[in-house]
Amino acid sequence: MIRAILQRAPKKIILRRQYLKISGISVAGSLSGCLDIIQNRDTGVDITVINRTDAKQNVEIIVESDGESVFGQDFELSAPQEGSVTSITEEDALNPGEYSVTASNEAIEQEYRYKNTCSSVSEMEDEIYITMRGKDMIEISSTYCGK
Repeated sequence: MIRAILQRAPKKIILRRQYLKISGISVAGSLSGCLDIIQNRDTGVDITVINRTDAKQNVEIIVESDGESVFGQDFELSAPQEGSVTSITEEDALNPGEYSVTASNEAIEQEYRYKNTCSSVSEMEDEIYITMRGKDMIEISSTYCGK
């Protein structure tokens, strides 16, 4: 493209600034779509439920935004084999935002305030973790990218 422009130009000396201007426009045009791909990467929030006990666990997860339910599901996690864990992940279950996450079973209810912080960090995914640590212990946490 630059060569074609230069060939069409009158036979006079092209100054360094002009050459850089022409080549800069070409480079900017060729990269314009790349930034769009990075900015529009998948930014959904995953929900992962983990069983760290030695028994089958059932847990109900309810996620609300401004008092309105945006996600609700019952999970049944099998008993993990010795030395491992059982987990289920719902990918892109939520859009980035602020939520109230409630996890409950027949013995306990745990609530957690969630705010996504990783949607602008390309190496990290926003994820909410609900970990069953016993019949009466549920731990809720999330990724944190420092914002």
